[in-house]
Order: sequence, then structure tokens, then C-alpha cells
Amino acid sequence: MIHAKTVVVDDWVSVGSFNFDYLSEYFNHELNLVTQNKEVLESIVSQFHLDFKNSILYTFDDYKREPNYKKVLWRLLNLFKVF
Repeated sequence: MIHAKTVVVDDWVSVGSFNFDYLSEYFNHELNLVTQNKEVLESIVSQFHLDFKNSILYTFDDYKREPNYKKVLWRLLNLFKVF
């Protein structure tokens, strides 16, 4: 799983860990790199295409085939989410 947030718009790129939520804004010490450097932009776009090519689609049917103990565990762990 890749958790980085990446945005590419024309000749501008942002990549990092910042979420658009209360915790990231006021509590978590997260940040993003924002640049118009062409080499960085090309590298990030190239890596995105490679990651996308090597990814797999996880569907609801895949989820339904997961063992029941995993689904119960995921729901229990979800109770510990603060936000």
C-alpha cells in the first residue's frame, strides 16, 4: 500500500503525508514537498505510472471472500479511530 498523497498539475507537483483533516492541520506534524522542478516532476510521474502498472484492483467481491475473522478484527480496530 502506498499512502503518500501526490498531486500533479501541469508543471507543479506536491507529494507528502499531509491529510486534509483536523489532525493534520493542528496536531500531526506532517508536511508536503511542493515544487516546479522539472526533474522532480518527471521522476514522480514516472514512479506513479510504475506503481499503477504493478498494482492490483481490490474489489468488494475480494473483500467478501476475506475470512470472517479478518472482517471482525477490522471492524473492532475501526472503533479505535479517533477521527
